[in-house]
Amino acid sequence: MHLSELCRDSNIDAIIACLRQVAPLEPAPAPPSSEGAVNDDATAATEHSSLHGLWSYQDNDGRTAFHWAIALKNFDLARKLMQPPYNSPVLTEDEERSTPFSTACSVGGPLDLLREILNRSVAEFAAYVKERGAQLHAASEGQSSGSAVPTEPGQERSDGKSTKFLSDMPGILQSADTTPASISTVLVDTEDAMGQTPLLLAVGRGHLGIVRFLLESGADLAHQNRRGQSPLHRAVNRGNMELVELLVSTSEKSNATNMAAHRAWMDLRDKHGDSALFYASMDNNEEIGRYLLRHGANRELRNADGKAFWEV
Repeated sequence: MHLSELCRDSNIDAIIACLRQVAPLEPAPAPPSSEGAVNDDATAATEHSSLHGLWSYQDNDGRTAFHWAIALKNFDLARKLMQPPYNSPVLTEDEERSTPFSTACSVGGPLDLLREILNRSVAEFAAYVKERGAQLHAASEGQSSGSAVPTEPGQERSDGKSTKFLSDMPGILQSADTTPASISTVLVDTEDAMGQTPLLLAVGRGHLGIVRFLLESGADLAHQNRRGQSPLHRAVNRGNMELVELLVSTSEKSNATNMAAHRAWMDLRDKHGDSALFYASMDNNEEIGRYLLRHGANRELRNADGKAFWEV
Protein backbone atom coordinates (compact mmCIF):
# COMPACT_ATOMS: atom_id res chain seq x y z
CA MET A 1 0.00 0.00 0.00
CA HIS A 2 1.27 3.47 -0.89
CA LEU A 3 2.45 5.62 1.99
CA SER A 4 -0.09 8.29 1.08
CA GLU A 5 -2.96 5.83 1.54
CA LEU A 6 -1.73 4.84 5.00
CA CYS A 7 -1.41 8.46 6.04
CA ARG A 8 -5.07 9.14 5.35
CA ASP A 9 -5.78 7.27 8.58
CA SER A 10 -4.12 7.62 11.96
CA ASN A 11 -3.03 4.01 12.40
CA ILE A 12 0.63 4.60 13.19
CA ASP A 13 1.29 0.89 13.72
CA ALA A 14 0.23 0.21 10.12
CA ILE A 15 2.53 2.97 8.88
CA ILE A 16 5.42 1.56 10.91
CA ALA A 17 4.81 -1.94 9.56
CA CYS A 18 4.92 -0.60 6.00
CA LEU A 19 8.00 1.53 6.55
CA ARG A 20 9.94 -1.27 8.21
CA GLN A 21 9.89 -3.09 4.90
CA VAL A 22 11.67 -0.27 3.09
CA ALA A 23 13.44 1.95 5.63
CA PRO A 24 16.50 1.29 7.79
CA LEU A 25 16.19 1.33 11.55
CA GLU A 26 18.49 3.57 13.51
CA PRO A 27 18.36 5.26 16.90
CA ALA A 28 16.31 8.42 16.95
CA PRO A 29 18.17 11.54 18.09
CA ALA A 30 16.58 13.90 20.56
CA PRO A 31 14.50 16.42 18.60
CA PRO A 32 16.19 19.86 18.47
CA SER A 33 14.41 22.20 20.87
CA SER A 34 13.02 25.43 19.47
CA GLU A 35 13.20 26.87 22.98
CA GLY A 36 16.78 25.84 23.68
CA ALA A 37 15.66 23.73 26.65
CA VAL A 38 15.80 19.97 27.13
CA ASN A 39 12.69 18.01 27.99
CA ASP A 40 13.72 15.05 30.17
CA ASP A 41 10.63 12.99 29.36
CA ALA A 42 11.04 13.53 25.63
CA THR A 43 14.73 12.61 25.81
CA ALA A 44 13.98 9.44 27.75
CA ALA A 45 11.34 8.40 25.25
CA THR A 46 13.68 9.12 22.37
CA GLU A 47 16.50 7.03 23.84
CA HIS A 48 14.27 3.96 23.65
CA SER A 49 13.07 4.65 20.13
CA SER A 50 14.39 2.95 17.00
CA LEU A 51 12.07 4.73 14.62
CA HIS A 52 14.13 7.66 13.36
CA GLY A 53 15.08 5.90 10.14
CA LEU A 54 11.43 5.13 9.49
CA TRP A 55 10.22 8.70 9.77
CA SER A 56 13.12 10.02 7.71
CA TYR A 57 12.21 7.68 4.85
CA GLN A 58 11.08 9.48 1.68
CA ASP A 59 9.03 7.63 -0.93
CA ASN A 60 9.23 8.01 -4.70
CA ASP A 61 7.49 11.37 -4.38
CA GLY A 62 10.18 12.47 -1.94
CA ARG A 63 7.68 12.66 0.90
CA THR A 64 7.95 11.40 4.44
CA ALA A 65 4.95 10.08 6.36
CA PHE A 66 4.78 13.44 8.13
CA HIS A 67 4.73 15.31 4.82
CA TRP A 68 1.93 13.09 3.53
CA ALA A 69 -0.08 13.63 6.70
CA ILE A 70 0.17 17.39 6.12
CA ALA A 71 -0.68 17.14 2.42
CA LEU A 72 -3.76 15.02 3.19
CA LYS A 73 -4.85 17.40 5.97
CA ASN A 74 -4.52 14.65 8.56
CA PHE A 75 -3.31 17.18 11.08
CA ASP A 76 -3.95 14.92 14.09
CA LEU A 77 -1.53 12.37 12.65
CA ALA A 78 0.98 15.09 11.84
CA ARG A 79 0.89 16.35 15.42
CA LYS A 80 1.45 12.83 16.76
CA LEU A 81 4.40 12.22 14.46
CA MET A 82 6.07 15.40 15.69
CA GLN A 83 5.96 14.17 19.29
CA PRO A 84 7.97 11.46 21.12
CA PRO A 85 8.60 8.64 20.56
CA TYR A 86 8.37 9.38 16.82
CA ASN A 87 10.04 12.81 16.55
CA SER A 88 9.58 12.89 12.80
CA PRO A 89 11.88 15.33 10.98
CA VAL A 90 9.93 18.27 9.60
CA LEU A 91 12.57 19.97 7.45
CA THR A 92 12.48 17.90 4.26
CA GLU A 93 11.76 18.49 0.58
CA ASP A 94 9.78 16.33 -1.82
CA GLU A 95 10.54 15.81 -5.51
CA GLU A 96 8.85 19.13 -6.33
CA ARG A 97 11.07 20.84 -3.71
CA SER A 98 8.10 21.55 -1.47
CA THR A 99 8.63 21.42 2.30
CA PRO A 100 6.00 20.26 4.81
CA PHE A 101 5.73 23.90 5.93
CA SER A 102 5.03 25.06 2.37
CA THR A 103 2.49 22.29 1.92
CA ALA A 104 0.79 23.21 5.20
CA CYS A 105 0.48 26.81 3.99
CA SER A 106 -1.01 25.59 0.71
CA VAL A 107 -3.62 23.25 2.19
CA GLY A 108 -4.67 25.65 4.94
CA GLY A 109 -3.16 24.07 8.04
CA PRO A 110 -4.08 25.44 11.49
CA LEU A 111 -1.94 28.42 12.49
CA ASP A 112 -0.71 26.78 15.69
CA LEU A 113 0.52 23.80 13.66
CA LEU A 114 2.21 26.10 11.15
CA ARG A 115 4.04 27.86 13.97
CA GLU A 116 5.16 24.54 15.45
CA ILE A 117 6.40 23.25 12.09
CA LEU A 118 8.28 26.49 11.46
CA ASN A 119 9.84 26.50 14.94
CA ARG A 120 10.95 22.89 14.59
CA SER A 121 12.27 23.53 11.09
CA VAL A 122 14.35 26.39 12.46
CA ALA A 123 15.73 24.10 15.18
CA GLU A 124 16.56 21.34 12.66
CA PHE A 125 18.23 23.86 10.35
CA ALA A 126 20.33 25.21 13.24
CA ALA A 127 21.30 21.68 14.26
CA TYR A 128 22.39 20.95 10.70
CA VAL A 129 24.48 24.12 10.60
CA LYS A 130 26.14 23.15 13.89
CA GLU A 131 26.85 19.62 12.68
CA ARG A 132 28.27 20.78 9.36
CA GLY A 133 30.39 23.38 11.13
CA ALA A 134 31.88 20.71 13.35
CA GLN A 135 32.57 18.47 10.35
CA LEU A 136 34.24 21.26 8.41
CA HIS A 137 36.31 22.25 11.43
CA ALA A 138 37.47 18.67 11.96
CA ALA A 139 38.31 18.35 8.27
CA SER A 140 40.26 21.60 8.21
CA GLU A 141 42.19 20.59 11.33
CA GLY A 142 43.30 17.43 9.55
CA GLN A 143 44.39 19.21 6.40
CA SER A 144 48.00 20.00 5.63
CA SER A 145 48.74 23.69 5.26
CA GLY A 146 48.87 23.37 1.48
CA SER A 147 45.60 21.49 1.10
CA ALA A 148 42.28 23.05 0.24
CA VAL A 149 39.70 23.21 2.99
CA PRO A 150 36.38 21.59 2.02
CA THR A 151 33.61 24.08 1.50
CA GLU A 152 30.06 23.98 2.73
CA PRO A 153 27.54 23.57 -0.12
CA GLY A 154 25.94 26.87 0.81
CA GLN A 155 28.98 29.15 0.72
CA GLU A 156 28.50 32.44 -1.11
CA ARG A 157 29.39 32.41 -4.79
CA SER A 158 32.02 34.72 -6.22
CA ASP A 159 29.32 36.78 -7.96
CA GLY A 160 27.69 37.52 -4.61
CA LYS A 161 24.37 35.88 -5.49
CA SER A 162 22.43 33.68 -3.09
CA THR A 163 23.36 30.02 -3.07
CA LYS A 164 21.55 26.86 -2.13
CA PHE A 165 22.43 25.75 1.38
CA LEU A 166 21.37 22.15 1.94
CA SER A 167 22.68 19.92 -0.83
CA ASP A 168 19.69 17.57 -0.60
CA MET A 169 17.18 20.43 -0.27
CA PRO A 170 17.93 22.86 -3.13
CA GLY A 171 14.92 25.08 -2.39
CA ILE A 172 16.46 26.27 0.87
CA LEU A 173 18.96 29.11 0.77
CA GLN A 174 21.73 29.90 3.21
CA SER A 175 20.73 32.19 6.07
CA ALA A 176 22.61 35.41 6.80
CA ASP A 177 23.56 34.03 10.21
CA THR A 178 22.51 31.26 12.58
CA THR A 179 20.07 33.27 14.68
CA PRO A 180 16.52 31.83 14.79
CA ALA A 181 15.17 35.01 13.17
CA SER A 182 17.48 34.73 10.15
CA ILE A 183 16.81 31.02 9.72
CA SER A 184 13.06 31.58 10.01
CA THR A 185 13.19 34.22 7.27
CA VAL A 186 14.95 31.77 4.94
CA LEU A 187 12.47 28.98 5.65
CA VAL A 188 9.45 31.24 5.19
CA ASP A 189 10.71 32.07 1.70
CA THR A 190 11.70 28.59 0.49
CA GLU A 191 10.61 28.06 -3.09
CA ASP A 192 9.53 24.90 -4.85
CA ALA A 193 10.39 23.77 -8.37
CA MET A 194 7.89 26.26 -9.83
CA GLY A 195 9.26 29.13 -7.77
CA GLN A 196 6.26 29.11 -5.47
CA THR A 197 6.89 30.28 -1.91
CA PRO A 198 4.59 29.58 1.05
CA LEU A 199 3.17 33.10 0.59
CA LEU A 200 2.40 32.57 -3.09
CA LEU A 201 0.77 29.23 -2.30
CA ALA A 202 -1.33 30.64 0.54
CA VAL A 203 -2.44 33.62 -1.54
CA GLY A 204 -3.28 31.34 -4.45
CA ARG A 205 -5.55 29.28 -2.20
CA GLY A 206 -7.12 32.32 -0.52
CA HIS A 207 -5.91 31.54 3.02
CA LEU A 208 -6.15 35.04 4.48
CA GLY A 209 -5.09 34.10 8.02
CA ILE A 210 -2.04 32.21 6.78
CA VAL A 211 -1.09 35.07 4.47
CA ARG A 212 -1.22 37.46 7.41
CA PHE A 213 0.91 35.07 9.50
CA LEU A 214 3.52 34.77 6.73
CA LEU A 215 3.70 38.53 6.24
CA GLU A 216 4.17 38.99 9.99
CA SER A 217 6.93 36.37 9.78
CA GLY A 218 8.81 38.40 7.16
CA ALA A 219 7.76 36.69 3.93
CA ASP A 220 9.05 38.36 0.76
CA LEU A 221 6.19 40.34 -0.75
CA ALA A 222 8.02 40.86 -4.05
CA HIS A 223 9.01 37.27 -4.83
CA GLN A 224 7.91 36.13 -8.28
CA ASN A 225 7.42 32.54 -9.37
CA ARG A 226 8.69 30.99 -12.61
CA ARG A 227 5.77 32.59 -14.46
CA GLY A 228 6.70 35.99 -13.06
CA GLN A 229 3.67 36.17 -10.80
CA SER A 230 3.93 38.06 -7.52
CA PRO A 231 1.60 37.57 -4.54
CA LEU A 232 -0.39 40.56 -5.82
CA HIS A 233 -0.85 38.91 -9.23
CA ARG A 234 -2.18 35.81 -7.48
CA ALA A 235 -4.53 37.74 -5.21
CA VAL A 236 -5.99 39.73 -8.10
CA ASN A 237 -6.31 36.56 -10.16
CA ARG A 238 -8.45 35.09 -7.37
CA GLY A 239 -10.58 38.22 -7.30
CA ASN A 240 -10.05 38.34 -3.54
CA MET A 241 -10.36 41.96 -2.44
CA GLU A 242 -9.39 41.22 1.17
CA LEU A 243 -6.13 39.65 0.08
CA VAL A 244 -5.41 42.49 -2.33
CA GLU A 245 -6.00 45.08 0.39
CA LEU A 246 -3.80 43.19 2.86
CA LEU A 247 -0.91 42.90 0.42
CA VAL A 248 -1.14 46.50 -0.77
CA SER A 249 -1.40 47.92 2.75
CA THR A 250 1.60 45.82 3.82
CA SER A 251 3.67 47.20 0.94
CA GLU A 252 2.59 50.76 1.71
CA LYS A 253 3.62 50.38 5.35
CA SER A 254 6.97 48.75 4.61
CA ASN A 255 7.72 51.35 1.92
CA ALA A 256 6.29 54.34 3.79
CA THR A 257 9.46 56.36 3.18
CA ASN A 258 9.99 55.08 -0.36
CA MET A 259 6.79 55.20 -2.35
CA ALA A 260 8.74 54.66 -5.56
CA ALA A 261 9.55 51.16 -4.27
CA HIS A 262 5.87 50.61 -3.51
CA ARG A 263 4.83 51.68 -7.00
CA ALA A 264 7.51 49.42 -8.51
CA TRP A 265 6.06 46.54 -6.49
CA MET A 266 2.55 47.36 -7.70
CA ASP A 267 3.81 47.21 -11.28
CA LEU A 268 5.75 43.93 -11.14
CA ARG A 269 5.17 42.09 -14.42
CA ASP A 270 4.77 38.43 -15.22
CA LYS A 271 6.49 36.70 -18.14
CA HIS A 272 3.95 38.24 -20.54
CA GLY A 273 4.63 41.74 -19.25
CA ASP A 274 1.29 41.92 -17.45
CA SER A 275 1.06 43.71 -14.10
CA ALA A 276 -1.62 42.99 -11.51
CA LEU A 277 -3.69 45.76 -13.09
CA PHE A 278 -3.78 43.77 -16.34
CA TYR A 279 -5.07 40.76 -14.41
CA ALA A 280 -7.92 42.83 -13.00
CA SER A 281 -8.75 44.04 -16.50
CA MET A 282 -8.66 40.52 -17.98
CA ASP A 283 -11.11 39.40 -15.30
CA ASN A 284 -13.29 42.48 -15.80
CA ASN A 285 -12.88 43.19 -12.09
CA GLU A 286 -13.52 46.92 -12.03
CA GLU A 287 -13.51 47.15 -8.22
CA ILE A 288 -10.01 45.73 -7.87
CA GLY A 289 -8.79 47.64 -10.93
CA ARG A 290 -9.91 50.98 -9.50
CA TYR A 291 -8.38 50.08 -6.13
CA LEU A 292 -5.01 49.32 -7.73
CA LEU A 293 -5.04 52.60 -9.62
CA ARG A 294 -5.81 54.54 -6.45
CA HIS A 295 -2.87 52.88 -4.71
CA GLY A 296 -0.18 53.51 -7.27
CA ALA A 297 -0.60 51.14 -10.22
CA ASN A 298 0.72 52.62 -13.47
CA ARG A 299 -2.04 52.98 -16.05
CA GLU A 300 0.51 53.74 -18.80
CA LEU A 301 2.24 50.35 -18.74
CA ARG A 302 2.35 48.26 -21.89
CA ASN A 303 2.76 44.49 -21.82
CA ALA A 304 4.96 42.33 -24.06
CA ASP A 305 2.41 42.68 -26.88
CA GLY A 306 2.43 46.47 -26.57
CA LYS A 307 -1.08 46.58 -25.14
CA ALA A 308 -2.39 48.77 -22.32
CA PHE A 309 -4.36 47.22 -19.47
CA TRP A 310 -7.71 48.27 -20.94
CA GLU A 311 -6.89 46.52 -24.22
CA VAL A 312 -6.49 43.01 -22.83
